[in-house]
Amino acid sequence: CLAEADKDVTVQTSILESRLVVGHRSLYATMRARLGEAMDPRAFFVAKTLEMRQRHSKYEDTPYALEPNCKESPGGLRDLQMLLWVSKAAGMGKNWDELARSGLATPLEVRQIKRNEALMRLIRMRLHLIADRREDRLVFDMQTAVAESFGYRTPPNNTAPISLGLTETSVKSTRKITVVRASEALMRRYYWAAKAITQLNQIVLLNMEERLYPSAAQPRPINAWFNEKAGMIDVVSDDLYVREPHAILQTFLLYQTSNGTKGLSSRTLRALYNARAVMDAKFRNDPVNRQTFLQIIKQHDGLTHAMRLMNQTSVLGRYLWVFRRIVGQMQHDLFHVYTVDQHILMVLRNMRRFFIVEHAHEYPLCSQLAAGWDKPWILYLAALFHDIAKG
Repeated sequence: CLAEADKDVTVQTSILESRLVVGHRSLYATMRARLGEAMDPRAFFVAKTLEMRQRHSKYEDTPYALEPNCKESPGGLRDLQMLLWVSKAAGMGKNWDELARSGLATPLEVRQIKRNEALMRLIRMRLHLIADRREDRLVFDMQTAVAESFGYRTPPNNTAPISLGLTETSVKSTRKITVVRASEALMRRYYWAAKAITQLNQIVLLNMEERLYPSAAQPRPINAWFNEKAGMIDVVSDDLYVREPHAILQTFLLYQTSNGTKGLSSRTLRALYNARAVMDAKFRNDPVNRQTFLQIIKQHDGLTHAMRLMNQTSVLGRYLWVFRRIVGQMQHDLFHVYTVDQHILMVLRNMRRFFIVEHAHEYPLCSQLAAGWDKPWILYLAALFHDIAKG
């Protein structure tokens, strides 16, 4: 076993996951001990993260596939398993509680991981039972049955009357609205869980990388709120966003305008995750935040990347409350192949490309029309809000 493990990281992983069912306990303990001695945590980390990236690429690097694989897709169970494999190999912890004790995850993050892991396991088990075989994909034909097993029901005719909230002296009226199908309710719950797993996976993975590859480089101050550390934007303190809520949107403006930054550090991602309560109505109505958001929209470069990062970290939906309502919202039709939020961001990306000369050959007429438009940011806002009423 150990000889094979030296040649194949998959065998190493299998032995890490092994447990004694029957046989010589001392012999099994010896095998596990020798594997621990021979294991190179750094090499294992590199191999498993490469494996994860390749797996994510197979599923188009998104947790929002319309027929996701609850085990293998980004934000699926395999992402959580990978974290535990790396932590076991590096001696950082064998379960989520040990990861919290080692400081790789906070108690809140561990609770969120456990909660979303339980949902993914439950969905997978129900898929297997309903399909009567191993089936990890939430294919269209299975989504309604799985949704109904959770208690979701689609109302007859997909409509329901609601009151418009008019006064007694005004014309009394009702209108029909579309009611979410059972399958759409389930899938939204799935996408929110997959999104949370993706966020938490990134935070914990970056923390592991920092432990395995400690950097001797000193942080370079950018301004009073942020440092640059190993190419990442790093907050100066863990509670920065709680103390200075204006710094939240400034993070993404800085991401757009800073040359050479690769992304956000684990500390910054965690600070954003823990500052969700700060992004309330007062935050949304703050004129300073409105101005910063418009600055992000008006930037010549990096708009698509900034918006995707804002959505990935849940900031976009917390700042634009109407956008939050369509995050993870599925559409059962032949025209839309993305969830509503991903569709909107894709439209924004395409709109942005109309104004880039290098992409003029893609849609010549659109690029020609865009060349005569002096305020493209207005069109970007229109793209961002064009499907918002579906929420």
